[in-house]
Amino acid sequence: AIARKGVGRTFQVAATFASMTVRENVELALIAHGGDEDAFVDRGAGARRDAALAVLERVGVAALADAHCATLTYGDAKRVELALALANAPRLLLMDEPTAGMAIAARADLMRLAARLAHDDRLAVLFTEHDMDMVFGFADRVIVMDRGAIIAQGSPEAIRADAHVQAVYLG
Repeated sequence: AIARKGVGRTFQVAATFASMTVRENVELALIAHGGDEDAFVDRGAGARRDAALAVLERVGVAALADAHCATLTYGDAKRVELALALANAPRLLLMDEPTAGMAIAARADLMRLAARLAHDDRLAVLFTEHDMDMVFGFADRVIVMDRGAIIAQGSPEAIRADAHVQAVYLG
């Protein structure tokens, strides 16, 4: 119900159906978005396949469409998970530590991709992240919490200069 209201999400640990192909994962997300209980019948399968491939192209993994998710690198699995979220055409995308567990070079690539998609789709993105380079490099607005309480909010520059944030997080 929440997804149908325009909210998509990705998880801290990539969540895909490992025994299914990349394309099948996205097709399943498209079926869920459509809410069609008869979608597993071949009716519309070609259009659904094309739609899945288009989403995979947007996140840069169309070449992996026939690979099983269990065989993917972690960075590619995170891109597939992003494709799953985008298949639901969200207006708000929640990303829980999107770069956790990723190689350093892949982190910035994923965040650049998310930023481009947000811009192109006019999509609001709310992400939680402990990697301050990612926060300062990609957030337009930052909210800092300590023990469940907001201690600062503002631009990345203002947060970086905030004495309380420096004492609690940045050292």
